[in-house]
Amino acid sequence: MYTIDEKVDMLLIYGECKNSRRAAELYAECFPNRDEVPNNYFFRLERQFRGLPVQPDVQFIIDEATEIKVLAMVEIDSTISLRQIENETGIPRETARRILKKIEFKSFKYQIHQHLYPYDSFTVIEHTALGLSFFSGSHEL
Repeated sequence: MYTIDEKVDMLLIYGECKNSRRAAELYAECFPNRDEVPNNYFFRLERQFRGLPVQPDVQFIIDEATEIKVLAMVEIDSTISLRQIENETGIPRETARRILKKIEFKSFKYQIHQHLYPYDSFTVIEHTALGLSFFSGSHEL
């Protein structure tokens, strides 16, 4: 995306400023003909150059009581949303999401994909009768 010369210029300016927002402003002033650089790019570029992960890994500690609360809410209602869990228990959505991800819970919501109209009633009745006859064992069409 950026050339090596542009990246070197960015690092030099970032080293001078020690602040990514100010570095982005100074880079735009010094090089008006170049593309604008997002201010968080300077921080990521420095970490990449130093061989450090761009996003440092953070370990979150979730206590057992919190896990039990979230899992109990999901056990009661498997279609509950993370927002509802947050509102009812005070546990942040991201924490609840991490707990459910840890147990590989796949959420789902029932959704209606077809709208039925009054003139559809005969078709619905025919399909229902056909389905009932199929499941009862008589496969007459």
